[in-house]
Amino acid sequence: MRGWRDIVMILAEFQRRFLEIWSMMDYLEIFEPRLKFEDRAHGVNKTWMGCFTKDSAIALRLHKAGVPVWLI
Repeated sequence: MRGWRDIVMILAEFQRRFLEIWSMMDYLEIFEPRLKFEDRAHGVNKTWMGCFTKDSAIALRLHKAGVPVWLI
């Protein structure tokens, strides 16, 4: 029975690392170019999770990049 638990833990760790790599690739492909060129505001994609922040400068920058953001 111990072998099955080890397999489940290995698969869970693989899935976590895969999703972390996927999110980093999305960041580099989608968000980083938007953050570099702040001359125009992008539409907010409501399917993205977004973030919370206390810094109004960061909130404005993320909002211009099209990231859902909440200023606390």
